[in-house]
Amino acid sequence: MSAFRMRLPKKSSDGTTSQDEVEVQSLLSEDGNEAKKAPLGLSAKLSSFLSSSDDNDDTTATDGKGENKHDDEISSRDLIPAALVIFTLAILFILGEQNDLAEDIVTASIRTAIQLSCLGFVLTPFFRTRRPILVLAYVGCFMLPLAAYETSARTNRTYPHAFQNAFLGMTSGVATMAAVAIYGVVRPNPRHSPRHVIPLAGMLVNNALSGTALSVGVLLDELSTSRRVHVESMLSFGAGAWEAAYPALARAVGHALVPQLNSMNVIGLVSIPGMMTGQVLGGATPGRAARYQIMIMYLILGGTATSSAVTCALAVKDLFNERGVFLGEVVTENSSPRISHLFSSNWFSSTSVSSEMEMVDEEDSSFYRHIELRAESSAPASSSNAPLLEVEASGTFPNGSGEYHASFSANVGDVVVIMGASGTGKSTLMRSVAELSNGSDGTKKPAASIKLDSRDRSTYSPSEWRGRVLFVPQGGTANALPGTPNNLIDDVSRLRIRASTSSGKKDGINPPDLNVLYSYLRQWGPPPETTLGRPWAELSGGEAQRVLLAIALSTNPSVLLLDEPTSGLDETSKRRVEQTISSLEICAVVLVTHDEDQAARMGASRWRLVDLNAKGQG
Repeated sequence: MSAFRMRLPKKSSDGTTSQDEVEVQSLLSEDGNEAKKAPLGLSAKLSSFLSSSDDNDDTTATDGKGENKHDDEISSRDLIPAALVIFTLAILFILGEQNDLAEDIVTASIRTAIQLSCLGFVLTPFFRTRRPILVLAYVGCFMLPLAAYETSARTNRTYPHAFQNAFLGMTSGVATMAAVAIYGVVRPNPRHSPRHVIPLAGMLVNNALSGTALSVGVLLDELSTSRRVHVESMLSFGAGAWEAAYPALARAVGHALVPQLNSMNVIGLVSIPGMMTGQVLGGATPGRAARYQIMIMYLILGGTATSSAVTCALAVKDLFNERGVFLGEVVTENSSPRISHLFSSNWFSSTSVSSEMEMVDEEDSSFYRHIELRAESSAPASSSNAPLLEVEASGTFPNGSGEYHASFSANVGDVVVIMGASGTGKSTLMRSVAELSNGSDGTKKPAASIKLDSRDRSTYSPSEWRGRVLFVPQGGTANALPGTPNNLIDDVSRLRIRASTSSGKKDGINPPDLNVLYSYLRQWGPPPETTLGRPWAELSGGEAQRVLLAIALSTNPSVLLLDEPTSGLDETSKRRVEQTISSLEICAVVLVTHDEDQAARMGASRWRLVDLNAKGQG
């Protein structure tokens, strides 16, 4: 027999706890096989004590209600010094005449105290539940919907289904990473333990919220402004929606990961992260806390990447229609109130600003135009062959300010010139023919019968149509392209290879012919050897315009749609480009211009867009 002495807790009649030293004999015989009976009360007391002491580092006491109480637990009264810090900050900012900032500090501090207190109250019954459906309901029906709404409200711009896409994206990221943590790393028993599932899901949701909101904001900004020129240029050369939008999508997801990657690069060097701090304060050893922190950092990165990628992919799907047309008109300014701004000065000011914007929009919508394309002179019709391009199109302007109707045709070798005052929809018409716009503001379905080689546009794939009916935007647009002309040439060349590899054919479109490209640039200037490697932004407007036109011509399109192709050129360069365009015998050209002399020089077929509602035009 062996014996040892240990202290066991003893509860007195007044509710306090003391310790009695007792001698405990081994319950096993010396050979370890034959058990001896021990007094039932002592055995139960010892078993209860050993089962309650699962961590020697935890120092606990028992309060009057029989609940464990850590020695370092803080009460509401203990928070007063921390609250005084906030009070002092607010006073200092008020003295510095920063009243709005002081108000925001006080509001945020009060909300923090109320929200976290309510969270503690709400989580208490969840932590006691043994029903996994309640845990999943809390995460899926409360945490994720609120986070998805805040994500959709944080961006400067928004679009239809932004909330739904954010919810699906964040659910995919959070659910995947939470499953890895619960079933692959922590493995609590039971697996749905709310003490593990809810905190882990909360950290994943919070970080996914920030990353997803950042990525969606960058994506909408790039597609609507900074990279829209690049997207439409790639579409013009025959790219599909995903190929054209991929660079913007990749940049958006990359931006979402930057804060987390920066944090991971310095974690443990300049600070102790939150989860590790909480575990150490809770009594865990530093090594154990560090391992938990490593797990959560890896999973946060994975959850943010997954949530951002899925949400942005769903956004791209909604921002392009089935024909690959970018629906820029559905991207609008975001006026949704953020949860974090409710009852703050920011919320009231944003509400008043959005009301003012709505009033301005109502005033702008009072002007309505009715645009019609009328012939001024027409080339003799060919008696033997049908026209190469036939256009019969009606639609509405993207901003809802009017409607248009146009009907014209063009043969191989023709130069059809379209003129009109500013704002009559010349570019809108060209973009509609090239299928870069759906020709509608969404209130009316556009009516279009556009044919190439007597085949309706709907019978062509979007890539084939845009590659053969190629649109070149007006001067100055090329300077907004990213990278260099060589980068664009490479992108377009790879696009053709991808198209031919996936479908087994090249869809009737061709990659840039460098010999043709160099020939045109040597005729017009600037020299290709010193131009193609320079960034677009460093080229003059005229140089960028000529380079983009030369790249378009080198792909050998069937129809070339040119929007003010010589507006940024000097007179000598303009005449050279005009001569080249007029002598093209392999395609039809539809040219938009404000220059009446240029129209007279180039166009045997001249048309003018007129506003029937304007005085003297009906």
